[in-house]
Amino acid sequence: MTLNRLILVLLLLLLPLTAGAEEAGSAEVETSEVASDEAATGEAEPSAPVPVYVPSPLVVTDWTGEVVEVRTGYVHPFISVTEYYTDNLFETDTDKEEEFFTVISPGIWVALPASKQPFLRLSTLNTAPGGLDASRLSTVTSRGFHAYALYRADIREHSSFPEENKVDQRGEGLLRYKFRGGLSLQLDDIYELNQDPYSSGISQDRQLDEYMSNLAHLQIEYPVGPKLTIRGDYSH
Repeated sequence: MTLNRLILVLLLLLLPLTAGAEEAGSAEVETSEVASDEAATGEAEPSAPVPVYVPSPLVVTDWTGEVVEVRTGYVHPFISVTEYYTDNLFETDTDKEEEFFTVISPGIWVALPASKQPFLRLSTLNTAPGGLDASRLSTVTSRGFHAYALYRADIREHSSFPEENKVDQRGEGLLRYKFRGGLSLQLDDIYELNQDPYSSGISQDRQLDEYMSNLAHLQIEYPVGPKLTIRGDYSH
């Protein structure tokens, strides 16, 4: 075999190895580039595409009426069922009675503009002057208009004491408007049909002290400076 033919055979044998080395080298470069990008951003690409939820103008769920959401408002009918057990239903020192009872709580929440939680949480107390458990703080907000309504009923069903079955109700609403000049007006109302706990209030026996309560409140606020606001409240 001549020298020229020998060189040609060697080149043919080495050509596939050289091509494979070049492909491996290019792959290593791409991998290193990706790794450098991840190091620069501090984030790695996910192994699978992550779905992105884009809310539509109108969303209606199944037959339970879980959520109805529109561009300007939010409507949320709801219902819950809770089971209770107590070894002292009437909260007495002697003659304790154990009991199982069920509480079914249907209700509806409406807000404008759309909001999934109350703009203001108020805890009432029928024995306190003014009807509130604690003095309310300022509810200043950047929104020009806000309104909501909430209704809930608690239907109690007893297993051993059906005479204790009853229905508690609570309805509340709020309307707030902020004018361009800074003046804010807020009107809210809370209506309750409820009772004091057993062995409390006037009665010290198994009889419940039921009551009806309606709390109306008007609040006016006006900022006169960055750190000073004039406020007036009226409650009934």
